[in-house]
Amino acid sequence: MDLTAHFTKILERERKYQEPEEVEIAEDLNYFLIWVPLGRRDSRGASLSGSNSNIPAPNNTLQTILTKSKLQGLDIVDLEALSGSHTMGKTRCVSFRQRLYNQSGNEHPDYALDLRNSVLTA
Repeated sequence: MDLTAHFTKILERERKYQEPEEVEIAEDLNYFLIWVPLGRRDSRGASLSGSNSNIPAPNNTLQTILTKSKLQGLDIVDLEALSGSHTMGKTRCVSFRQRLYNQSGNEHPDYALDLRNSVLTA
């Protein structure tokens, strides 16, 4: 869509109904438009399989999450910032709780990290 042509049509239509001084103001507003490139800058295409293999899943173990983060050029500090919305011990997120209790990846509770009593139930 050509936005310049679109806004020009709007201004021309408004000229018919507005007083001359109001049209001049509308024309002046055209100088304040800021043109920005459209589209994604991180990729030329989207890939569901690429996303599923590169982005950590909610049920990934901590080691898998760290590995996938490193492959994307992120370190542990970046991972902490991205995970900051889930406050450990006070979350209601079912996916995060599953990862918290499954550190060994065998679907059994990790009793060394038994924080079940301090996590709120959903």
